Amino acid sequence: MNKINMLIMMGKLNVGGVQVANLGLVSSLDKDRFNVYCTYYEDGVILDKLKSCNVNIIKINSALPKMYKHDLLIAKLIAKCKWRLQQVYFILKNIKYLVRFIKLNNIDIVHTMDPLNYIIGSVSAHITGIRHIRTQPNYVRTKERLNAKTFKWTPFVKWTDFFITYQFYARDDLHKLGVPLNKIYVQKNRVDIHKNIAWPITSDIRQEFGWDPNVKIVCSMSRLVPLKGLEIFVEMIPFVVREYNNVRFLILGEGPLKEKLISRCNELGISDYVLFPGFRVDKENITRQITLGVYPTADTAGMGTIPIFGRVLISKYSEAMAEYIADGITGYLVNGDNPLDYANVVLKLLNNDCLRIKMENNIIDFFSINGGYYKDTIGISELENIIIKLVRKKQ
Repeated sequence: MNKINMLIMMGKLNVGGVQVANLGLVSSLDKDRFNVYCTYYEDGVILDKLKSCNVNIIKINSALPKMYKHDLLIAKLIAKCKWRLQQVYFILKNIKYLVRFIKLNNIDIVHTMDPLNYIIGSVSAHITGIRHIRTQPNYVRTKERLNAKTFKWTPFVKWTDFFITYQFYARDDLHKLGVPLNKIYVQKNRVDIHKNIAWPITSDIRQEFGWDPNVKIVCSMSRLVPLKGLEIFVEMIPFVVREYNNVRFLILGEGPLKEKLISRCNELGISDYVLFPGFRVDKENITRQITLGVYPTADTAGMGTIPIFGRVLISKYSEAMAEYIADGITGYLVNGDNPLDYANVVLKLLNNDCLRIKMENNIIDFFSINGGYYKDTIGISELENIIIKLVRKKQ
């Protein structure tokens, strides 16, 4: 049986949830069943990892338009109009390129994720008469307001064969906008918890960072951008170290907030306790050596690596994070944004190893009982079968 030619549109190759999710899909697809093509238009740190995935990589020579900030109202309006026009030109130019690319390479199906690629990919697939699927990486009603407002009047949903989400809440969010439930799949790949908790330590991070072998580590893992709760994480630290000294804080990732966060650590006098190691490709190695993770935001689901590698995660309460954390059993969900509230939960776990280990065992039990699967979800093999069936039906 012939392989499926699948195009995955990736856009930027910097470090972010969308980019990491795209990379995860690219690396997980069975290359005996799929010929995978990846297009992108901006270089970034995950390019080397993408090159190791045995796929065809194509850079589109088309720069994404940037929005420039202005203080004067009239200048803001002019800049916004100019930016919108540049976006329209960017979309039309890339549709023209993609239609030609699809025909030249006999592409069977296009996968998109970020909003601009969603428009470009759905239109190009419709013009060429092939399949299109989208992974909805966020809550469309709050994160893609323009997209949400125009859902009923634009054809992009009609030109999308099905949607993939990572949370049930995101599925319900799409459904409220009119997407039929039979066009939405919730994907959560199987978690081999016993393999994960036995993950080999490739390098000792305490030794690497010059820390005491017995020091406890509290970790944050995300892009260093607004709405990730990083300011709360930093403001939490002084409350913790006043009560518990043998602890260090890892803030993994890169982004525009980095200098501001470092400056704030200096102001608070906690720089000796905090390390910003940047973007790391060995997050599994790091996760197995930390004590616990903190993700103080409800705006996006994140840091799922922490529980699937058997570590306790503390996050702000939301319907999304409640899918990853059983409050008080496998982790903690905090109501609100008060850094002291997060500090109190962190201290509770730092001071009580028995409680923390019990919660880690609860995480193992959760995944063991469910066979590593989340109920009513699909894994990568089921997704592959759905895609193949969809393409064969079209043919």
